[in-house]
Amino acid sequence: MHLRLKIDESSEAPIYRQISEQIAALIKSGRLRRGEHLPPERELALQLKIARGTVKKAYESLVNQRYIVAARGRGSTVAIDAESEGYDGPADTHADYKGEDRGSDETRRKRPDTEEFEPVSGASRPAANEASSVGIPAYASRAEQADHMITEAIIGLEDLGFNYKQISDLFGLMLARRREQVSHFAIASVDCNPEALGIYQKQLAMLTHMNTARILLTDLHAAASADAMLEPFDLILTTSNHVEELRKLAPKMSGKVVPVIVAPTQATLIALARLENGSRAGVLHQSGRFLSIIRGWLQKSGFHGDVKGFNTELETAEELESFVSDRSVLVTPPGFAAQLSGEHLRVINRFRMNGGQLIDFEYQIERGSLLHLEELIRSLINKTRK
Repeated sequence: MHLRLKIDESSEAPIYRQISEQIAALIKSGRLRRGEHLPPERELALQLKIARGTVKKAYESLVNQRYIVAARGRGSTVAIDAESEGYDGPADTHADYKGEDRGSDETRRKRPDTEEFEPVSGASRPAANEASSVGIPAYASRAEQADHMITEAIIGLEDLGFNYKQISDLFGLMLARRREQVSHFAIASVDCNPEALGIYQKQLAMLTHMNTARILLTDLHAAASADAMLEPFDLILTTSNHVEELRKLAPKMSGKVVPVIVAPTQATLIALARLENGSRAGVLHQSGRFLSIIRGWLQKSGFHGDVKGFNTELETAEELESFVSDRSVLVTPPGFAAQLSGEHLRVINRFRMNGGQLIDFEYQIERGSLLHLEELIRSLINKTRK
């Protein structure tokens, strides 16, 4: 379909608004009829020789004003009631699509003759099986949300008259500046055994790109001043059973201490539960505390077979070779590959290739604790904007 639209480069009105207003006029005049398909965004962008994002924003404005409906796989079509008698159109066709023109929950309810929205407890949201062009759905993936946010930013910069080279340079500059700001933010994790310290890094990587410093409680006890040792950090994480001990060790830092609840992952628990009692289990560890924890979880899983520990810091690869020769399953600590020497890792790989079972004992931060952490980290990082 070919739409005869005209772009006035000298106009003060943004291009997306020129497009939406002209399409709205075609609909109101009846030249575009109910149910008629509009050109795909890419096709119209090529026709008008403009960015696809500009067309996308124009279509979003038309959906918001209920001139058209959009559904994944079906494209954009003129709304069933867009030209019906008595339809007055939007209250303000010049409202920018920045959120303020979306209307109340009541005005955005699903109209009985469209499929775009459905009411949910007095509010509205895009139908679960269709992607609305109005904003980004709450259930969209992180990648989809990022795409939407960046597209909106680019369109806004286009409307300000920036060319693509300038936009690219500006993004690079702002990203470098932001990285410098955030680089001053620091997190520390504190625990009684080195194996447990590996649990934080993986999950916190989803919240922030920064590394987490790992500190043993024994090191804090040995320090001249635990307060001074922890002073550089903005957040200090520890498991709930070590909170009071840590706050007594470093009373001046107690306000920074955040307790988290940790537990083995579901995959780990399932692997432990499937162990046969006749199995001969070996536990790779750096501390007696971790070996004790694993023994406890093996008992909870119902395993009553033979369990022996191997200290990877004190014993050689040759001793490990002898140890695994008598074991049918090895339980390894979180992130063990980064903690062991190449010789130790080669022994473990041979054990696995010869039919031995490997269980990576992975912890996870409980969801409630993780959500609380995410909010704290976001709040602290946002302070760097000031």
